[in-house]
Amino acid sequence: AALVGVPSLEVAAWSVLGPGESGAFVLDARQGEVYLARYARRDDALEVRAAPAALPLARLGPHLVTGEPVWVDERARTLALPEGLDLRDAPT
Repeated sequence: AALVGVPSLEVAAWSVLGPGESGAFVLDARQGEVYLARYARRDDALEVRAAPAALPLARLGPHLVTGEPVWVDERARTLALPEGLDLRDAPT
């Protein structure tokens, strides 16, 4: 059997997004940075809207879409995230 590497954030996105849904994933990268990725789910595929990247917390806001849910890990919930986000618990 062939092995295929799949980024963990893609696995998380596939598990929580239904067909036609989109969302962002924010994880605490520590030292004032976060990991961010955005995805949209199609019937049989996952569209990467923003590839996983580390960025300073202060620059997170412009990378998020108003009204789009944001899945965060436990540590990211303690950060000063932009207000008004639809925060949800990231799958573990």
